[in-house]
Amino acid sequence: MTGGGERRDTVALSPSFFSRSALSVARELLGCEVVSLFGGGLTSGIITETEAYAGVLDRACHAFAWHRTPRVESMYAAPGTAYVYLVYGLHNCLNVSCATEGNPHAVLIRGLRPLRGVDEMARRRGLGTRAIGGEFPNPRLADGPGKLSVALGVDRSADGIDLTDSAGPLFIAPGGGSPSYRSSSRVGIDYSGEFARFRWRFLLD
Repeated sequence: MTGGGERRDTVALSPSFFSRSALSVARELLGCEVVSLFGGGLTSGIITETEAYAGVLDRACHAFAWHRTPRVESMYAAPGTAYVYLVYGLHNCLNVSCATEGNPHAVLIRGLRPLRGVDEMARRRGLGTRAIGGEFPNPRLADGPGKLSVALGVDRSADGIDLTDSAGPLFIAPGGGSPSYRSSSRVGIDYSGEFARFRWRFLLD
């Protein structure tokens, strides 16, 4: 479907879904749908790639060793809160807080398969809508954390939003079934020592 469409009867995941470790949530978010009303019109995509950041003991996590600043405050918020940060001063990255309030686990959403509002996602990205052959949405529309934020119209103003609120401008809806996935090490965290080797990146098969 390429038009903005209506919100339909899509219902967000409950806070209890996110009230678990980042590792559990990162795996089970695969196949779920991120729904956005940012930027005008409705856009959405199926989550195809995630990374888990496991709180204060994880050297790759922004909250390692209880680091706490205004930038990372949303990681400490109630489970299901959006944590949006700017990387390299250019790219907004969409995360969701997990575990319990005050225990800063988070999952980075690294990739989406465009689902609704595909034309609008393509316009925002400056790309053609369709892949070669015209059968599927262009796979490059949202195949990275910065790309998907642009495609969904998400920026730092989304930081702190409740992603479990179906009436809000940004939320995550359930997927169907238990999709198969593979794992690998996380991206861009060579500084984190042994944590750089942990296979805490999950990709939908």
